[in-house]
Formats: sequence, C-alpha cells, structure tokens
Amino acid sequence: MDRPQAALKRKAERIDRALEAYYGIPARWRLDPLSELILTILSQNTSDVNSWRAFERLRDRFPTWEAVRDAPVEAVQEAIRPAGLSAQKAPRIQRILQRISEERGELSLDFLADWPVEEAKAWLRRLDGVGPKTAAIVLLFSLEARVPGGHPCASRGNPSGVDPGGDVRGESSRLDGGPGPPEALSSFPPAADPPWPGDL
Repeated sequence: MDRPQAALKRKAERIDRALEAYYGIPARWRLDPLSELILTILSQNTSDVNSWRAFERLRDRFPTWEAVRDAPVEAVQEAIRPAGLSAQKAPRIQRILQRISEERGELSLDFLADWPVEEAKAWLRRLDGVGPKTAAIVLLFSLEARVPGGHPCASRGNPSGVDPGGDVRGESSRLDGGPGPPEALSSFPPAADPPWPGDL
C-alpha cells in the first residue's frame, strides 16, 4: 500500500471510530438466505423501495414460500407488481422455489452456511436468473460471507479477504442479529452535530 492510500485508510478508520462513538453501533438485521435470494431477484432493474414493497406484498399474501411456489403465477405476478417486470420475475421465482424443493426436499438455503464459499456460489448460480452478483449478495448479506465481487467496498488487492476454500459460516465472525425492518438501519438519536471528517 502506498503512502497516500495508507493515510486515507487511517483517516477512514478515525472517521469510523468517531461515528461509532457518537451514534453507537447500528442495529443489524438479516434475512434468511432464501428470503434474501427472492428479495434480490425482485430488486433486479428496480429501486430498493420498490423491491422491498413487492417483497412485503408477497409475504403478506402468501404465508410460506411453499404457498408462493404453488400459487397461480398470476397471483404471484400481482403481488410483486411494484418491483416491475413481474411477468418475468414471478415465474422465475416459482421455478427457483420448485427446483430447491426438488433438490433439497425443503424450501431452505440454510445448508449453504456449511459449504465452501465458491461451492455455495456455484450452486446458487445454477438457479434460473441467478448470476454472480445475485449469488454474492445472498451469501454476503444473509450469511456475511466475504465473497469476491459481492460488495463494492471490497479491497481491490484482496476482494474477498478470505480463503475461498473456507466454509461460509467460518468466514463470518458476526452472525449476530436477525430479521428486522429496514427502518432499524437508520434510527439515529437526535443530537448535536457529529464531528466533521475534516476535523479528524
């Protein structure tokens, strides 16, 4: 690492510590891997607001993923309409749910937590409409695996930061937290102005 990069890294770390001291550690929430996969498919070619609205409508109308899998495609299409491209996404989601059921005997992707990262990513990519970014997002966001290409802030010199042969659960030292509303991520207490980065 050259000197300007090292200086920038040190400054970023000081800012991070100052913000954490001021605001505390943000609340964490996490979806299970299958829910994360469905949400990520809904988010393709639309905004986070629209995809989350579609996801909530889908879960409100269908109590289980089995119910989504077995529903008339038109009903799923109507539920996810806010995400756009519902005529493509609804049958894709149902095909994915059907394939997972056939291959695993249940609708869950929790088994991926015990797999090597690259194997888990390759398995996800076999599903209809799941490319490298979608697979990486599922592993990164639901299991906190450090996956190459999974996050725009990953280090260019070491995009994953881990041994690709390690299992997904082993790549995370912070599998804490659970599902919760997205508002929890932005609930900061009102207070005086935080330290300005230029002052650090």
